[in-house]
Amino acid sequence: MAGARLRCVLAGTGWSRSAEGLHPAVGHAHNGFVDCYAELGIVGLALVCLPLIVFSAGAFRHAWQPGARACIWPAAFLLFFIASNVAESSLLRHKLGWALYVAVACHLAGGRR
Repeated sequence: MAGARLRCVLAGTGWSRSAEGLHPAVGHAHNGFVDCYAELGIVGLALVCLPLIVFSAGAFRHAWQPGARACIWPAAFLLFFIASNVAESSLLRHKLGWALYVAVACHLAGGRR
């Protein structure tokens, strides 16, 4: 029993399993990070949040960098991305957010050369 419970915490169970016994059935958490934890477990949440933290730190360093190469759109988008996922469950759902997230990551990686 303890092994199965640990496996659920680490790997996630999805809402179909974690919402057993709740009426009405729960479809999402209204928080992208809680939803990510329920779907993917601690390992999946860490794999989503660690790069997000690293890119956010890089984006804010990039925004405060003096000179013409500094721009604010990566920091503004990542701030919006994090805030919107605290308020609603869109972290795993909307493809446009992830496309812009990848664009920010590529923009920041291109600035390091």
